[in-house]
Amino acid sequence: MISRILFTLSLSVALVAAHPSFSLDDTAAELQALLDSSRYEKVMQRGAEIIADLRRDHPDGSLAEAEVIDLVVNACYRSNRVMEDEYLELGLWGVRLKEQAVPEPGRELATSLLHLGNLYVGRWENRQAIPHFSRALAILSAAGPECDVERAVVLGALGIAHRRLGEYEKAQQLLTEALQLQESNLGPDHPDLAVSLNNLAIIKVHFGSYSQARDYHLRALAIRENHFGPDSEWVGETLNNLAAVLSYMGDYKAALDAQERAVSIIKNQLGTDHQRYWWTSLNLGITYLDMGDFSGAQPICEEVLKALQHRYGPDHVETIYALDALASCRFNAGDHQGALDLYRRSLTISENSFGRGNVETADTIEQEGRCLVELGRLDEAAKSLRFSLDIRSATLAEDSPELCELFHYLSKLHLQMGDTGQALEYARRSRTTLQATLGESHPLLAEALVLEAQALYAAGGDEDVIRLATRAEDISRRHLQSTMCVLSEHRALEYAASRTLGLDLALSILPPRAEGEQVELVWDSVIRSRAVVLDGFTARNRQRSHLDGSTADSLVDSTLVLRERLANLVLRGPGWEDVATYRRMLDDTQADLNLIERRLSVASDYFMETERVRETGLALVRDALPEQTALVSFVRYRKMEPGDPSDLAGFAYKALVLGSPESEAGRRTR
Repeated sequence: MISRILFTLSLSVALVAAHPSFSLDDTAAELQALLDSSRYEKVMQRGAEIIADLRRDHPDGSLAEAEVIDLVVNACYRSNRVMEDEYLELGLWGVRLKEQAVPEPGRELATSLLHLGNLYVGRWENRQAIPHFSRALAILSAAGPECDVERAVVLGALGIAHRRLGEYEKAQQLLTEALQLQESNLGPDHPDLAVSLNNLAIIKVHFGSYSQARDYHLRALAIRENHFGPDSEWVGETLNNLAAVLSYMGDYKAALDAQERAVSIIKNQLGTDHQRYWWTSLNLGITYLDMGDFSGAQPICEEVLKALQHRYGPDHVETIYALDALASCRFNAGDHQGALDLYRRSLTISENSFGRGNVETADTIEQEGRCLVELGRLDEAAKSLRFSLDIRSATLAEDSPELCELFHYLSKLHLQMGDTGQALEYARRSRTTLQATLGESHPLLAEALVLEAQALYAAGGDEDVIRLATRAEDISRRHLQSTMCVLSEHRALEYAASRTLGLDLALSILPPRAEGEQVELVWDSVIRSRAVVLDGFTARNRQRSHLDGSTADSLVDSTLVLRERLANLVLRGPGWEDVATYRRMLDDTQADLNLIERRLSVASDYFMETERVRETGLALVRDALPEQTALVSFVRYRKMEPGDPSDLAGFAYKALVLGSPESEAGRRTR
């Protein structure tokens, strides 16, 4: 899934609007009105004229000039010109004027510090923003409870800066405190709350709590529609972020509806020659991509790319997102050469902007390698993929799980090339990395185990091959079972179709008339994997109807929240946080889930029975067979050939025979 552009929102004008330090004359009031109507270029143009007039009377600056600078800097933060250094210098000058004009630091100085910090955030210079936000926060905290509303604004801005630095737990703490202050001082429906709700939702997405993120966005949307009207720019930005969450959840129709409405609103409010219109439109294209509608996505991505190139030039860094999105359209539509050309254009721009071998180029180089694989240029592909791996390895820890998906792709590629030794090396590097960092139950580990088994089998066979394959099946199946009850049906079926199937490999390898431990491992896996998708859907539809009492009902709600979080954390993989933090998030969520499920088993006989059935395997089935009987199972599976990581060999069938312990068949499991 291609990354979307999310809009983090701020209340950078709130301090001035709530507590003006001087009586705004008609011209300054005009600036505020222009700002409120999103006419940012006009604010900057008119603000420059007002500042020039003020300087004729006060060449060394004045408090009035500083207040106008606040409005101009705020407009710049919201405009296409946030990267222009003259406005950063203007913001710094505004702070100095406040320091000179106001004897005791108060709201006036805190306002300018907030605007300056927001400008740094808009320039992605988040470290530089934090000292200004922290200073404003200290000023407002010293002023006491009467400044709690303003303090909430600064807490929110500081939370955004920490989020952009990947410090999510700190960001969540700050944003939660901001929301609590706003609710206690402003009430539940004040528009300021919508800002904190939006930014907290982005944090919840990172933590895998998509339902909570959706609910925060929906609450923010209702507040903004009620306060600003249904066609406000702020409503459009909230819809843009809501659409991203809905798409992550697999609710593509709702995501498309929200994104199309967001594009329409931003277009009407800001016009088609505005960066936020282009990014919102690009997100619409990405929504079509997620839905598999590549013909719908392509013209949108082309239009956005054309607009960006016209504004910034054909080789500007701002075009990279659109180039990569358009390349993804071409790749998924089967135009691998067209995709390769676009990825290489994107790569040239990235290398010119960040330098050859910079980590910003690694993903595009990987995509280049994938295109080359599809074009049959395997040696070139291997070179690109290894280069991408070298770049990532230079910036990531040696045991970073972020390297493992690339290990997997390289392992598959070397299997195709007949280099089983290299394929085995990459698979084992991934397995040991994942075991050390993410534990023994992550679905990425299942893929590494299958690749290791394939490489071993292609190299001449090994007694561990079936053990590795059935272990991979067990990991993959358990993760599917834990996600079936919380993902949308569309996304659950999508994941079920794409999950690692170690059982297919085990059945492909199992020789005719096999007996003993290896066939027992396969039999056990067949039993546990039967109808796993249908059972999952049935369980989530029946679970609540079998509950008895509010306590059990509350426990089910808790399990669904925790399962959703665990599923989404696993599916997204490590984010900007370090591996230890990600592993702790996984372990803590799993521990909480285990505790709730144990309590639910005590409170609900149905839940306890469901868990018992889910754990049914070969031993229980064999013991339940009547005397002198046998069970025959016919299994359809995707045939996997040695050295071929694809599933192009078609389907095949096997019959497995299981007898009761006393029967002749029971002494020879086949």
